[in-house]
Parts: sequence; structure tokens; C-alpha cells
Amino acid sequence: GGSRDTSPSQSEDLHARQAAAAAASIGRKISAEPHLPDIRSWLRAVKLRMRPSDDKWHTYKVNIMESFDDLKQIRDLYVRNNAIDDFLSDVGIEDPLHMAVVRE
Repeated sequence: GGSRDTSPSQSEDLHARQAAAAAASIGRKISAEPHLPDIRSWLRAVKLRMRPSDDKWHTYKVNIMESFDDLKQIRDLYVRNNAIDDFLSDVGIEDPLHMAVVRE
């Protein structure tokens, strides 16, 4: 057989992190953590601070909404693992000003 690259793609990395977070959160409800805003509210607040072009915002929003159920999942996958740069990469945020807003 030929040699195969064994490093996972970004997509596979994201799916692995999502699966791990889903497994870790089974049986827990978002209502148990009332201090976390709804993901749509968070997106609105981020958009106001970020002020991206419409096309960039559409890309960010679609990538986030299709990939994550709630902020707890994002926190469990990225924030607790000190992996904010992975989140930015996974959802396609490359503009340094936009990255700074999300890191806040």
C-alpha cells in the first residue's frame, strides 16, 4: 500500500472535539448554567463589536450555527482547553480585529 497522511484534517479535528463535548455533556442541561447567554444573543453582541462586512458575517454565523448547539459546547471544546485559536480557525475567522473581539 501507499503511504497515507495520518494527520487529521481541520474538519475531522472539529468533529472529534464536537463528539467529545457531546459525550461530556449528556444529561446536563443548558438551563443548569444560566450565566451563559443564548448563542444567538452572543452572536448579536459579537457582531455589534466586530462590525464585519455582511458577507464575512454570514460566513461566521453559518459556520458557528451549523457547528455548535450552544455556548456551553464552545466553552467546553475551546475555552476550557485554552484553544481559542482552534475555534477561530474552525469557524473561518481570520481578520485580526475580528479575532480580537472573539478572544475578549
